[in-house]
Amino acid sequence: MTSAWAGGALDAELATLLADAGVTGPHTALVPLAAGEDNQVYATAVAGRDLVVKGARTSRVRSGVAAWAAAQLAAVGVPAPTVLGYRGRLLVETRCPGTPLDQHHAGHGPPADLTAQAGRLLRRIHTVPVRGYGRLDTAGVGLRPCLHSWLLQLPPLPTTATADMHALRAQARQTLRHHLPELAGVPAVLLHGDWTARHVIVNDGRITGIVDLESVRGGDPLADLAGWSLQEPAELTHGLYTGYFTTPPDRPTRLRLALYRVRIAAAMLAQHITNANRAQLRLRTAQLQADLADLSCKQPATQPRITPPPLPPRKEGPPC
Repeated sequence: MTSAWAGGALDAELATLLADAGVTGPHTALVPLAAGEDNQVYATAVAGRDLVVKGARTSRVRSGVAAWAAAQLAAVGVPAPTVLGYRGRLLVETRCPGTPLDQHHAGHGPPADLTAQAGRLLRRIHTVPVRGYGRLDTAGVGLRPCLHSWLLQLPPLPTTATADMHALRAQARQTLRHHLPELAGVPAVLLHGDWTARHVIVNDGRITGIVDLESVRGGDPLADLAGWSLQEPAELTHGLYTGYFTTPPDRPTRLRLALYRVRIAAAMLAQHITNANRAQLRLRTAQLQADLADLSCKQPATQPRITPPPLPPRKEGPPC
């Protein structure tokens, strides 16, 4: 947490926020859950009600967007946290019971019915229409007026990027620009924006929550599937697709999936270089090269040819 919450400042601000939301009673001690690039996350409880507290680690605060998105998911029957309130850099929401999908190993991966269930829920999320593309505001309006402007806008590479990285990014942008006509007319719908197994909460064989909604976007629904397929093992993507698609993806669908993988992988290069994450940079480079080659040969694939390794078996704890 940043120095803005030194000492008991976080507890005091949380108490005020809870009171404003009509939640009465003292909260239990804050237990750190995770620290991402944008938020420090804590667990707490008030009167037996489990809550999650998010404190923004940067000036990029999107609490209002998360609250809007949570309401949209609830309206279409998708389990999600209820945002109780937010102010400044602090947000409080209900805690979805369970653990992330990527921690629910059965052998080398979660049960297929869970990943298929995630696919069906994602399809329901994609029934929510929005206006505009890219990151959404608190009214569900995207920052960009058209899909093309989002597709071609890639974050700049850091100064430490090699000439090969710049050349690969240039090839990706050229390929995307070449295929722009084939993406024309795709209406914008609500996207999770950071659709990965760690944001799907599972408990007792069912999905209890879709979380971390600060990154919601407007765009082509296939972009969410493309992002998942780049970051998850092949078996998780297969399960997700089983639940999402009612018929096998046709060639235009495979083309769109491949193009979004190119766009997402090309954008992620900058982050991996900045963080000096060599393993992820190698994976993303290989994925990008494979999809560019497939598109050059006019043979786009439904799933990436190169994926992260299978999930390791979950270690069993000592017997009680």
